Amino acid sequence: GEGEGEGEGEGEGTAPGTSRKPCPWGDVEEAVNPETGEALTPEEIAEVEQELAQALATSENLAKKRGQMPVVVQESVKLAKSASQDWRDILRDLLTDTIPVDYTFTRQDTHNAGALLVTPGILKEGMGHLGIFVDASGSVSQREYSQFMTDLTDICDELLPEKISFVQFDWKASDPEVIERGDTPELIRKRSGGTRFTAPFEKCEELGILDTFDAIVFFTDGGDNEYPGEEPDCPVIWCTTGPFYGGPPPFGEVVGMRLSKT
Repeated sequence: GEGEGEGEGEGEGTAPGTSRKPCPWGDVEEAVNPETGEALTPEEIAEVEQELAQALATSENLAKKRGQMPVVVQESVKLAKSASQDWRDILRDLLTDTIPVDYTFTRQDTHNAGALLVTPGILKEGMGHLGIFVDASGSVSQREYSQFMTDLTDICDELLPEKISFVQFDWKASDPEVIERGDTPELIRKRSGGTRFTAPFEKCEELGILDTFDAIVFFTDGGDNEYPGEEPDCPVIWCTTGPFYGGPPPFGEVVGMRLSKT
């Protein structure tokens, strides 16, 4: 700056009119060896993760003893300590066999068990109309967003939903991209602002399609603390890469996502 003081050498000034380099808020960088500057090997990454796990466990114990463990931190620690698993299997289990497509007398309707008329039960196979809400806000890294898109493609290819309404959102939701069975989605990122979880629900309610979903899959990094006031009439599955800033959602199932290393 232009203040008086001792010291020599040239540095970046902060006087009026001078520019500063933008602070890289939200940037995600690959871990490197501090001595060589090269990317860590898988063995080095495993060693660092083990050291972090030990430090995390120590800090968790100290915080609990002092009563200084906020809810959002507890959720973050729980997510970090959870066993590594293929979350797609969990998602598939939650979604499969939820969509009625036919009737069968091999599974009778128990609601009419006391009546003289025998009515068929519902045979459930495959997927119907899915709402896929994808967080494209600025806090979501490109790596996370790419993971969301990969998993959306897997849902299309493996679960074969009849139709998907794909809604991107940040503080505002884009119009749904309708993906019919067999279609190839474009998956182009269209947003990068702040996060508001209520945006995609409001958009679908406004368009009159919220009540048509058989299930909603919500991809996010957890970066908001406001949820819809009313629970939709269909199952909601929250797939998150991190802890929810405002605590767990008041409804639905939460699935913790692990980003692929490739």
